[in-house]
Amino acid sequence: MSDFQPLRRSLQIAAVAALLVLVAGVAFALTQQGRYKAETSLIVLPASTLDAQSQASFLETLSRGQVTATMAEVAQSGRFETEAEKALGLSASEAEDTTVTVTVVPSTSVLLIDAEASSPEVAEQLADRTAALSGAYLQSMIKPYTASQVRPAEGTAYAAGTATWVVLAGTVIAALAVALAVQQAAYQVLQARRSKRRPLRRPAYSAGVPATGTAAPMNAASPATASPANAAAATAAAQSATTQTVTTPVVVPPSVAAPTVTSPTVAPPAPAKRPTAKGTAKPVTNGFSAEKKAADQTTTDAASTKTDTESDTTNERVLFS
Repeated sequence: MSDFQPLRRSLQIAAVAALLVLVAGVAFALTQQGRYKAETSLIVLPASTLDAQSQASFLETLSRGQVTATMAEVAQSGRFETEAEKALGLSASEAEDTTVTVTVVPSTSVLLIDAEASSPEVAEQLADRTAALSGAYLQSMIKPYTASQVRPAEGTAYAAGTATWVVLAGTVIAALAVALAVQQAAYQVLQARRSKRRPLRRPAYSAGVPATGTAAPMNAASPATASPANAAAATAAAQSATTQTVTTPVVVPPSVAAPTVTSPTVAPPAPAKRPTAKGTAKPVTNGFSAEKKAADQTTTDAASTKTDTESDTTNERVLFS
């Protein structure tokens, strides 16, 4: 397996993962429905038919915030939203796709009504109709106060959903991040599997280098293969090292002849047993055959016998002479 194969395969897997993320992001960006939001507002004030003293008293009560908070909770109920959807003639699917939210502007007596729908026209009409229905109900419920619409929602619709280009940009960034993570993980896994399947490499054979544990000293001669000359030299050296002659000096008086005294000689130790060459004989390949060697041995034995016979004859003649 090539050293670059895990890297190449991990890059391929990362490219596939990035492609899947890009396809999913583009499909979501192209199929999502646009969202639009429109808003209108209601202001809560004491009724204009009250005298100045009563209006000042109700304004002081209104500044505490309890009245506007109660009106916002009432207008937030789904009752006015449902009535507005029916008045606009929305279908069940369009009604499910709409949302109305009522909040209080901080430190004021203004109610903010936001309507969200799949089209800007529906969002604007829904906001105006909800504000009109909730304002009429609040005026009938709390007589001293009136809830009048400050401005209509027409022309206030704007895109509330995420823009398509934002979704596409986020998809590209997510695809790159996923590709990097997948590539690193795949490379680590493939590298680990490759290391497990890689065979062990044996060291190259070097001629003349003995295997570990079987090397023998080059200068150590085996007793069985030592030459006779070397064995004789070693035995002579041992005898000369162990044999010593000790001479003891003797003090002789002047009037007496000094006898010669020789100190006893230390007997040398028994020579070490020479190693035998048993089992090391090798066939002679110097050109002489076995028959030639046997004939030479027979001739030598005959000459020795003849010499012994002549010696015996000479001895008999000396005895009888």
